[in-house]
Amino acid sequence: MCKAISWIEKNGEILFLDDDDILSKRGKKLIDYNGNIDIQGHGAVRWFWDVKEGVNKECSDFSNPDNFPEKIVNKIIAGKMTLICNDYHALRLMLTNTSWAQYKEDVKTARAQHDEAVNTSLAQYDEVVKTAWAQYDEAVKTSWIKYDEAEKTALAQYCKAVKPSNAKYNEVAKTAFWNLFSEPKNRNKKWR
Repeated sequence: MCKAISWIEKNGEILFLDDDDILSKRGKKLIDYNGNIDIQGHGAVRWFWDVKEGVNKECSDFSNPDNFPEKIVNKIIAGKMTLICNDYHALRLMLTNTSWAQYKEDVKTARAQHDEAVNTSLAQYDEVVKTAWAQYDEAVKTSWIKYDEAEKTALAQYCKAVKPSNAKYNEVAKTAFWNLFSEPKNRNKKWR
């Protein structure tokens, strides 16, 4: 996302977006298309004006209006760039120090209210997430308990089912081995 005013220079023409453009029918389509994420960047300008050619230009140094094309300066002075120019820390260079101090005082209460709303919303969010995790943990715990019970039951049934064949196999294996071993000719020489 651009933190500057972007424009495209094409054949001596300056293409950029101002508030009227953003509020137009096509501007609303741009916001739908772009999600209001980057309405001041070159991509937005190119999309809005449907241009592929031209040179991308931008500036975030508001200390001197000479840094911008006259057409853009006139829109800024006329108050027609309020939707595009919203990086107030960069824009502070357009105000006197006294005016900047007044701006900070003017937004102080709004900032405090915003911070309070954010903190309240975060607390509510945290509570919802905490409750959801507790429910999830309980569901997982219950599922594991059921799984363990089912596994124990299945293991008991398995053991019960194979016990007779294990006993029979072990008896056959024992008898076969010891019957062979009982005859010295079948033993390893060291065991004869």
